[in-house]
Amino acid sequence: MSSQREHVVMLPFMAQGHLIPFLTLAKQIQHRTGFNITVANTPLNTQYLKNTISITYNESFQPSICLAELPFCSSDHSLPPDTENTESLSLEQFVSFCHASTTLQAPFHSLVSGIIEKEGRPPLCIISDIFFGWANEVAKSLGTHNITFATNGAYGTTAYMSLWQNHPHRVAKLDNFPVSVFQIPAASTSLSSISTLGWPMELIFGQGFLGEVEAHGLEILRNYVKLPVWSIGPLLPPALLNHSPNSSCSSIFGQRSWKDPGMSPEKCMHWLDKHPKSSVIYISFGSHNTIGVPQMMELAMGLEDSRKPFIWVIRPPVGFDIKGKFRAEWLPENFNQRTAESNKGLIPLLMVFSDGKLACRSSDHRVAGEQCYNSKMLVEEMGVAVELTRLQGTVERKEVKRVTELVMDKKGKGEEMKKKATEIREKIRDAMRDEGSSLKAVDDFVPTMLSKRQAY
Repeated sequence: MSSQREHVVMLPFMAQGHLIPFLTLAKQIQHRTGFNITVANTPLNTQYLKNTISITYNESFQPSICLAELPFCSSDHSLPPDTENTESLSLEQFVSFCHASTTLQAPFHSLVSGIIEKEGRPPLCIISDIFFGWANEVAKSLGTHNITFATNGAYGTTAYMSLWQNHPHRVAKLDNFPVSVFQIPAASTSLSSISTLGWPMELIFGQGFLGEVEAHGLEILRNYVKLPVWSIGPLLPPALLNHSPNSSCSSIFGQRSWKDPGMSPEKCMHWLDKHPKSSVIYISFGSHNTIGVPQMMELAMGLEDSRKPFIWVIRPPVGFDIKGKFRAEWLPENFNQRTAESNKGLIPLLMVFSDGKLACRSSDHRVAGEQCYNSKMLVEEMGVAVELTRLQGTVERKEVKRVTELVMDKKGKGEEMKKKATEIREKIRDAMRDEGSSLKAVDDFVPTMLSKRQAY
């Protein structure tokens, strides 16, 4: 028994911002412990993870990390056929998708039961996504422990926990943490209808929790849950943390997208090479969110008025097929032509995050999810962001121009924000080095779970 490898079973939510961090964590745990790891998900997501492994990790990815399929049929839940990831969903369909995901409980229970039958004991633990509250029941019924994995920040996690546990009391307050100061996102109105995704929790991993950056938020979360919380983020592809974009440009870009990007990463990097360091704005609303046509029009005109080079990852606006191709009608007439002629362009790209030419990233305004809480933290506590508008609020071209010029200014507030952002970037990289706080958190997790095994 003593020579038998421990086994960890992982269950990410079906979204890009969840699948890749889970896979990166699996690699970290396996590398530092030698444990067997099983990552379970739906068939299409499992194939996506397999492709990611072959592109990103090549021969270095050990065979002791196994991918297991869980049956899932989206058509049974009034969702489009073969819908197994949130990227292909509208915001309105997201709640239905969450409901549908609860059907994974039975096959996941069977999967873990099969592991127990084969190995003669329960896995050391289950690491499940924060959206899968039912994983606690599975773990308890099979004699193991469940660690909840949150992919957002500590502020956002605490705020959502309060909403889940106190809904519909929207102005419930905690000591030193008045939830009412936050703009409550519209999606929160659906929390009661997906309460099966909720609590209680046993232990918590946080890929967005970084003590050196979000010390106050992490302290609030720990005081609120009164549970062990391991701050293990950021979980990013190794090349991004190692600052080696040229060696893995295609691989990193390829693993992050479900559809043809319309432009090669190499062409994007070539475009960036034409611009000075810290001179380009990157605009994105995340892998799931989008904005309306009027907002898109004003944003485009404001960017053009600012005369600053930019990279804009465009998704179909509200009211259009989220899988649809780009339409010129979403932007001002001849906008693409004018920006191309002035050496500016609309270039979908992830790799620019690790390129020195990027001056700032703009989400421009709070759209959904925990972005509201992230915005508050970035603006008010960290001092590295400026708010343009909130949720689906009004966007005006003159305000876009003003905010863009403020952030890109090489003096005053813009320069101060850039300096603070650079300091945070270095703290993040330090945390992921061999003696950094994030990897130490992973190391601390192991003896904690082994002691729980012995106590059973």
